[in-house]
Amino acid sequence: MKRAGLLKTQFRDMGLILDFYKGFWSSNPEVILYRESLRSNEKTKIQNTNGGVELKVKRIVANIETQDTSKAKHFYEKILGLDQLMDHGFIATYGSNEKMATQISFLSEGGSGTPVPDLSIEVDNLDEVLTRIKDTGVPIVYGPTTEPWGVRRFYVRDPFGKLVNILSHL
Repeated sequence: MKRAGLLKTQFRDMGLILDFYKGFWSSNPEVILYRESLRSNEKTKIQNTNGGVELKVKRIVANIETQDTSKAKHFYEKILGLDQLMDHGFIATYGSNEKMATQISFLSEGGSGTPVPDLSIEVDNLDEVLTRIKDTGVPIVYGPTTEPWGVRRFYVRDPFGKLVNILSHL
């Protein structure tokens, strides 16, 4: 009870609260690690508290199952402008030399009442991609539309039936 009264008093003065927790924030190893990761701007760095081993996620790769990897060429290379980086017969990889943030999203819906897309691909010129999509006869499943969260986008299905969200940030 005595401690609760002390905390109540401290909540009245923000300076006292900061002083009260100063020792905790400056000596807690997890807090120190978090502050250091923010300072170094490496938010994907993880510290293993058991062994002190550092791990950094370098990239995330989307894998799409198919028996015919050649179907990817027209859609991902010709329409979206990705480069074919590798082709070993059983795997064809398309990509870009653009530096991108490492991300993985978990969705309960695709936004605006749409289904969750299998892939989201941000492009620098949405109108050009939209023109290429229309010129090749790929049906547009949703959009194009400007969403309230600051993106313009549309959905299409790739040659493998995957729902692809193609977008640009406004």
